Amino acid sequence: MGAKTVKEHYPRLRAWEPQKSAQLLETIAGNAKFLSNDPYGNYVVQQAMVYGDDRLMAMIFQSLCGHFTQLSQEKGGSHVVEKCVNSSRVGTEIIVEEILLTPSAPFRLSRHQYGNYVIQAALKNLKIQENETLYLLLAQALEPHFPELQCNAGGREIVNLIIGDL
Repeated sequence: MGAKTVKEHYPRLRAWEPQKSAQLLETIAGNAKFLSNDPYGNYVVQQAMVYGDDRLMAMIFQSLCGHFTQLSQEKGGSHVVEKCVNSSRVGTEIIVEEILLTPSAPFRLSRHQYGNYVIQAALKNLKIQENETLYLLLAQALEPHFPELQCNAGGREIVNLIIGDL
């Protein structure tokens, strides 16, 4: 079952058989880590996030917890992590806190072709959510690396986001 199938058929399944539709989303959430690494499965997780409620989002976060940094460096996984960052204040905080646990992770992700989008989304959301503490911790982790970050487009965008806020 792909994302297109979920997108096209889930609304009818939810209307006709709510219990089965809930089971489907729970199965997707329980397998979110595996699916997020798959070139097509990541779309299924993203689609489930559209249809899910807070409980389902918590299940997805639980499945992905401890893997956000690694997933941010995968093409499909980075889309899932970015969607998690954009999903809620709690989602943003969980992911940023996990990234900050490894001192090299913010810089590594900022230079990465996929990870830089996760860092950009995190900075933007922390600013919108007025979470100054995490915003400053992330910005301070990146500041010593500004010269190196200027060497690629994603890194420049991150530097510009932070410098624009000073």
